[in-house]
Amino acid sequence: MRNTTASPADVSEYALRSLNGIGRSTAITGPAAALVVDFSISPLISIGSIISVGDGFYYSLPPTYETPVFMGNVVAVNIDLPAGINQVVVDTTVAGGSIPAISDPYCFYIKNGTAESHGVLGHYCQFTIELPTSVSSVPTELFAVESSIMKSFP
Repeated sequence: MRNTTASPADVSEYALRSLNGIGRSTAITGPAAALVVDFSISPLISIGSIISVGDGFYYSLPPTYETPVFMGNVVAVNIDLPAGINQVVVDTTVAGGSIPAISDPYCFYIKNGTAESHGVLGHYCQFTIELPTSVSSVPTELFAVESSIMKSFP
């Protein structure tokens, strides 16, 4: 089972486990199709290893940081701390994408829900089995129902 996802995410998705905060950026530069969002090295703002290409990237502006805004989709994550590189590259030209008006908004990302399947929890599933009308008058037996699950370790 997989969750259906919208891009940008619906407000209801902000509470999912697939949302991960990074922190305030230090600079935002570059063209809209490859906007570079830099994060501090000292003190370190850890981007982490969970973020992936294709994730939705969001920002929120001060003073309240209460209104998330879709920036775009992650196209690259560049981390080389000894070389002073700690950045996420975002394509803001996708539908709904936007460039922040300031260089240091609070940034976070939401994993691609279809690829990661974080959103389905618990052990409840309901389904309906239907026969085509051409065979519905013929006696039919349901022999077995099987399901498979997979634990994702992003």
